[in-house]
Amino acid sequence: MQIFALLSVMILFRALTKAEVGQWAAFLSIVTIVEVGRTGLLQNALVKFLSTANEERYRTLATSSFLLNLIITLSLVVPLILGAETISEIVRVPELKLLLQLHCLTTIALVPFLQFNFMQQASLEFRGIFWATFTRQGIYFLYVTLFFFLNYKIELADLVIVRTVGVALGAIVSYFFARPFLRFSKQVYWKTVWKLFHYGKYVMGTNLSTMFYKGTDRLMIARMLGEIPVGIYDAAIKVTNLAEAPTFSMASILFPQSARRMEEGKT
Repeated sequence: MQIFALLSVMILFRALTKAEVGQWAAFLSIVTIVEVGRTGLLQNALVKFLSTANEERYRTLATSSFLLNLIITLSLVVPLILGAETISEIVRVPELKLLLQLHCLTTIALVPFLQFNFMQQASLEFRGIFWATFTRQGIYFLYVTLFFFLNYKIELADLVIVRTVGVALGAIVSYFFARPFLRFSKQVYWKTVWKLFHYGKYVMGTNLSTMFYKGTDRLMIARMLGEIPVGIYDAAIKVTNLAEAPTFSMASILFPQSARRMEEGKT
């Protein structure tokens, strides 16, 4: 993911104007905060409880998590549509309004993508996660590369749509790997939904705090100095993000394992 992101931004720096690069960086800062918050609310709770559940409990948790995923998605899509203009005015990047509204399609496509990936992670199956992520980011990178070398104009709105297509195709890929783990109950237990929410809200709070710390600087630069400086600043951030990739990879593997060990009373 980080490599594709870095290569894509290197190409975009040559394909877009400086102002467009800044607009795109501001857009990514906002949507990353939104996506990381949702992931934090869903991922850790589902992985923790699912990795140690018996068959009946597994089905209940899977259904409850999927329902919570839908509720969170709806609670994100509506404010994005209604508040896109206000956000663009606050950041002083008018182009953000259309980009954020289009991103709602990506938010919807992320429902199955995230659900399939999290259920695989809980079962320590990472092949599907890799290929789904490779597809998601690869489609975007392929589009940027082809349009650049064919000397076609790259539009920011088209980039958002391509991101949606990448997520949708990634979800399809993830589904084929996740099929053995897709077992749901026919009945919804709201108590379990609330349990997942209350566990995940702390992780979401931690993740949002981190992302606000990492992303607010770009939004403030865009507001105070304009779109061009934020584009230049974002290039450096993309490079430094590579250093965090090993840590995130280890965390994805160790978390379900540690949950199982704690359930067994081991440390």
